[in-house]
Amino acid sequence: KLHRILEELLLTEVEYVRSLGYILTHYFPLLSRPDIPQDLRGQRGRIFGNLEKLYDFHCQHFQQELEACQAEPLR
Repeated sequence: KLHRILEELLLTEVEYVRSLGYILTHYFPLLSRPDIPQDLRGQRGRIFGNLEKLYDFHCQHFQQELEACQAEPLR
Protein backbone atom coordinates (compact mmCIF):
# COMPACT_ATOMS: atom_id res chain seq x y z
CA LYS A 1 0.00 0.00 0.00
CA LEU A 2 2.84 2.39 0.82
CA HIS A 3 4.41 1.72 -2.58
CA ARG A 4 1.14 2.63 -4.29
CA ILE A 5 0.92 5.91 -2.36
CA LEU A 6 4.47 6.81 -3.32
CA GLU A 7 3.79 5.86 -6.95
CA GLU A 8 0.75 8.13 -7.05
CA LEU A 9 2.67 10.95 -5.40
CA LEU A 10 5.47 10.59 -7.95
CA LEU A 11 3.06 10.52 -10.89
CA THR A 12 1.39 13.67 -9.59
CA GLU A 13 4.78 15.35 -9.15
CA VAL A 14 5.84 14.43 -12.69
CA GLU A 15 2.63 15.92 -14.07
CA TYR A 16 3.09 19.07 -11.95
CA VAL A 17 6.65 19.55 -13.24
CA ARG A 18 5.42 18.97 -16.80
CA SER A 19 2.70 21.60 -16.34
CA LEU A 20 5.15 24.15 -14.94
CA GLY A 21 7.50 23.46 -17.84
CA TYR A 22 4.66 23.98 -20.30
CA ILE A 23 3.92 27.40 -18.85
CA LEU A 24 7.60 28.35 -19.00
CA THR A 25 8.01 27.29 -22.62
CA HIS A 26 4.66 28.41 -24.01
CA TYR A 27 3.43 31.38 -21.99
CA PHE A 28 6.63 33.15 -20.95
CA PRO A 29 7.67 33.83 -24.57
CA LEU A 30 4.26 35.35 -25.30
CA LEU A 31 4.96 38.09 -22.77
CA SER A 32 8.00 39.15 -24.80
CA ARG A 33 6.09 39.70 -28.03
CA PRO A 34 5.84 43.27 -29.28
CA ASP A 35 2.07 43.02 -29.81
CA ILE A 36 1.31 42.21 -26.17
CA PRO A 37 -1.18 44.64 -24.57
CA GLN A 38 0.51 47.55 -22.83
CA ASP A 39 -0.97 46.60 -19.45
CA LEU A 40 0.81 43.21 -19.56
CA ARG A 41 4.26 44.48 -20.50
CA GLY A 42 6.79 43.98 -17.76
CA GLN A 43 4.26 42.13 -15.61
CA ARG A 44 5.75 38.63 -15.90
CA GLY A 45 6.74 38.55 -12.23
CA ARG A 46 3.35 39.74 -11.14
CA ILE A 47 1.49 37.26 -13.30
CA PHE A 48 3.69 34.22 -12.73
CA GLY A 49 5.39 35.06 -9.44
CA ASN A 50 8.22 32.68 -8.63
CA LEU A 51 7.25 30.05 -11.19
CA GLU A 52 10.83 29.59 -12.38
CA LYS A 53 12.04 28.91 -8.84
CA LEU A 54 9.17 26.47 -8.24
CA TYR A 55 10.00 24.66 -11.46
CA ASP A 56 13.70 24.44 -10.61
CA PHE A 57 13.02 23.14 -7.10
CA HIS A 58 10.50 20.52 -8.16
CA CYS A 59 12.43 19.44 -11.24
CA GLN A 60 15.95 19.44 -9.79
CA HIS A 61 15.29 18.40 -6.19
CA PHE A 62 11.87 17.21 -5.06
CA GLN A 63 11.03 14.95 -8.01
CA GLN A 64 14.48 13.35 -7.88
CA GLU A 65 14.13 12.71 -4.14
CA LEU A 66 10.75 11.06 -4.69
CA GLU A 67 12.23 8.86 -7.41
CA ALA A 68 15.04 7.87 -5.06
CA CYS A 69 12.47 6.79 -2.47
CA GLN A 70 10.78 4.26 -4.74
CA ALA A 71 12.92 1.41 -3.43
CA GLU A 72 12.60 2.64 0.16
CA PRO A 73 9.21 4.39 0.63
CA LEU A 74 9.74 5.17 4.31
CA ARG A 75 12.81 7.22 3.42
